[in-house]
Amino acid sequence: MMVVLFALTIFLAFYLLLSMRHCHLKRGGRLTFTFFFFGFLYISRWVIKNMGPSPEYLKTARCSIFSARTSLLSTLSSAKDPAINFIHVLLVHIVIIIGWLCLFYAGWWLAERIMRHFDILQKRLFPTLLLSSFITASIAYPIEATGSSIGWWWWQLPAKSFDIFFIGCPAQPMRAEFYSVLLFLAAYFLIECSRFRHKSWRMLFFLLPFVHFFTITFFGHGLPRAIERLGIFITILILTFFSKLSLENTGEDDLSTLKSVEDLLSIALISLLSLSCLVHIFIIQKPLLVFSALPAFFFYLLSIKKELFVLVLIFSVALLFLGKTIAAPLMVPISIFLVFKASDHYQKRVAK
Repeated sequence: MMVVLFALTIFLAFYLLLSMRHCHLKRGGRLTFTFFFFGFLYISRWVIKNMGPSPEYLKTARCSIFSARTSLLSTLSSAKDPAINFIHVLLVHIVIIIGWLCLFYAGWWLAERIMRHFDILQKRLFPTLLLSSFITASIAYPIEATGSSIGWWWWQLPAKSFDIFFIGCPAQPMRAEFYSVLLFLAAYFLIECSRFRHKSWRMLFFLLPFVHFFTITFFGHGLPRAIERLGIFITILILTFFSKLSLENTGEDDLSTLKSVEDLLSIALISLLSLSCLVHIFIIQKPLLVFSALPAFFFYLLSIKKELFVLVLIFSVALLFLGKTIAAPLMVPISIFLVFKASDHYQKRVAK
């Protein structure tokens, strides 16, 4: 276990350095610092909270990698040597923090690459925000399937909460992860990459990730999560839909270096997804879980060339014959790509 944690920590640290280097080349020092600093604070908040007893309402609201200590720390606490036990626990939390920082940026990076295919939409904040959140959740999907199957963590949810549309994962944690990413990126984009960035009160947007806490404080536990999330989503839609987002801040002298860093990021991401597939096949011995990595693979293919959409579509349609449990998650990248393509075509017609 110790060797695995050390290897994972080194790999994620390398991935994080690549992400920071890419962000610096692409967007400059200020955005690099603010993105990873505020991301660190946002993720650390959940890690620190989950080191102690969780409030009752969080036992079903955030039962994902944020609360991995549910099983990991109980297992590690049985170690005879307190020093070894402490190192294990420390590495676990380092992996969680670095891992989610990498996922946050990977979602933004791939969304940026996909949005290059849409001349008008890539300048808009909301499509980039939505796509980044979906991509981050899709990369977390095989990781969640791997962790729960190995026993690194579990969800404190009844068996009936498992949705047939997610392989090896319940629907609720996947939705929770999507909204966690959406809230952070919405706050960050509004503060640093929107028309509000010059306002003195812009930091108020960082209250968005704490909306769930506020609703519990003012409305108690009676407010259904579906209504709360719908209200949050509509609020973010209103704030971001008509805002522009500037993504390109690199000079021509940095293009060759930027391409090299992007190639390394691609190799690291594909290696992570491939490793999860190998674990599913040879260690967990549940080959069906391999399909949990396909949405992320599809998003990556769509980020390379838009012509690959036809290949992705044909493969997904073929999988429909294997059953909706396998094919349904794969339709997410396809549906988003089609909606963006239709919106871009419509806006181009209107612009003429």
